[in-house]
Amino acid sequence: MDYNITIPLRAYEHVAHLIAFATIRARSLLNIPNPGDFNNAILLCPLCHHNFDDYTSPGFDFAPSNINFFIQWEQKDQERRRAARRDFGHRTTRICPEPDNYAQQRASTEGGVYRRFTVRDYFPKLRTHSGPGIGELVDEARWHGDPMATLRRTFLALGNMAIEGIPRDVKAQLRQLQAPYEDGDAEDAEELDQSVEQEDEPGDGVGDRDRQDGPNDSQDSQSGRRTYHAPGTLDQSPADTRAGAQQSDPVAWAGSAVRYHDQNGDPSPKRFRTSDAPQQSADLTAT
Repeated sequence: MDYNITIPLRAYEHVAHLIAFATIRARSLLNIPNPGDFNNAILLCPLCHHNFDDYTSPGFDFAPSNINFFIQWEQKDQERRRAARRDFGHRTTRICPEPDNYAQQRASTEGGVYRRFTVRDYFPKLRTHSGPGIGELVDEARWHGDPMATLRRTFLALGNMAIEGIPRDVKAQLRQLQAPYEDGDAEDAEELDQSVEQEDEPGDGVGDRDRQDGPNDSQDSQSGRRTYHAPGTLDQSPADTRAGAQQSDPVAWAGSAVRYHDQNGDPSPKRFRTSDAPQQSADLTAT
């Protein structure tokens, strides 16, 4: 859906930004490219806007109605990222649900469905009219924007020890959703640390710290530098060798340096470019 439209504002409407743009995008937990994006905006009255902008203690908040959808999505996406590390040896970034993904799980063309909460009673007390009070508003509402932005805001609000208005079942689901996000980030960080440590370890060539010298190895008598050759390629030029290897075994030459083979002729599985790896796709639609 194309949401790049102009919002006609009435005199009593304000455009509030759901979140301030920060490093959260670096963790791939946000889909909006900048704070002024249309998917980071919601129309509110001036009173609600004022009480919406306090991230840690908002007066008004809202969250996706189907939080289980996001739990299942993140679990499937973690499986996809693990498979990429296991099968291809490279790190992939998280993919989060976009507005269309969340809207489609309810067959909606008008945006995803959200539950709304009054977290503080900020409404004026008048004889003729009073606000809804603290608690969940009766009707759910549709919203066009990035559901990840709403989750970010609600997670921040849960840090308030005295928060009211959000039902306990919603709080429990949100905390259940936090766990896979934290686990996924921890796995990615651990994998990144391991790859950095491997890069920093000394060695003459790719992979020579975990192998024995093979019968096809050679050493320059002047420089002492050791070169690893694939079986049957000792007398070929580097260009001929690379061309032949790409035809028969693309993984053998996918690294940044010449790859070695073990004594059985099997290529090392480490350090190949993602462009040489088979492309995988995963069905991330939560059911």
